[in-house]
Amino acid sequence: MSKSRDIADSAATINYIDGLTSDAQTQLDGKATLDASPTFTGTVTATAFSGDGSGLTGVDSLPSQTGNADKYLTTDGTTASWDDVAGGGMQSMQVFTSSGTWTRPAGITKIKVFVTAAGGSGGGTSAGYGSGSGGGGGGTSIKFIDVSAISSAAVTVGASAVRGQGANGSTGGSSSFGSYATATGGAGGQGSAIFNGFGGLGGIGSSGDINLRGSAGGGSNGSTSTGYGGTGGASYFGGGGTNGVSTSNAPDSSTSSYRNYGGGGGGSGSNNSANRDGQDSGQGIVIVEEYA
Repeated sequence: MSKSRDIADSAATINYIDGLTSDAQTQLDGKATLDASPTFTGTVTATAFSGDGSGLTGVDSLPSQTGNADKYLTTDGTTASWDDVAGGGMQSMQVFTSSGTWTRPAGITKIKVFVTAAGGSGGGTSAGYGSGSGGGGGGTSIKFIDVSAISSAAVTVGASAVRGQGANGSTGGSSSFGSYATATGGAGGQGSAIFNGFGGLGGIGSSGDINLRGSAGGGSNGSTSTGYGGTGGASYFGGGGTNGVSTSNAPDSSTSSYRNYGGGGGGSGSNNSANRDGQDSGQGIVIVEEYA
């Protein structure tokens, strides 16, 4: 009798944790929270978690989201933080229209440079019937550079070529970004007493990931009764100067209003005995895009 009760009692409590009574098991099943500082081994699965995890150790916690709407989570490899710009994108840009020094801003690791030389100037006509041809466009070099270990670089911007004054045009100045990327200027257009002159050849980029040649200047066409100058060659940034016709100089011969950066100057046109000037070329430019 007693033995049967013992077996029955064992069978009745076999589904419970050893050492716990049915009342204790019920209390454990219904417990809503754990006691402070419990210790677990193995894998713990949870369907919900509250709090910011700031008290956890050995776990990287996120910085507070309060007041950081529309910001990006970034890290310096040690600490996470919120930033207005997503890491790895373009952060800033420096534009050089005269020679100087590029200095790497804090946080910048890579750059993309556009190096464009000046164009060649347009040819001018000397006394007598003739016409001047256009100057060639300046070359361009485009290069992506890792500047993690580079703090600065010398920047050279090619100067505009002075127009041919009753003579051939001249070659535009070269541009460069350190020793990493260079570009040569366009050649000047033919001038003097030539009736049908050749346009100046375009300059070319070198050492870049992409190296571009500027367009050649337009040829001239003249006769004993009239003369048509050639247009300036285009650079990476667009076209060169317009041409002069008959007794006109190339339009706007002393400023850069009609020429993009690196554009060649237009040639003059003439049909009388006076000297006619060509057109100055567009100057060079160096653009540095900066990336984190």
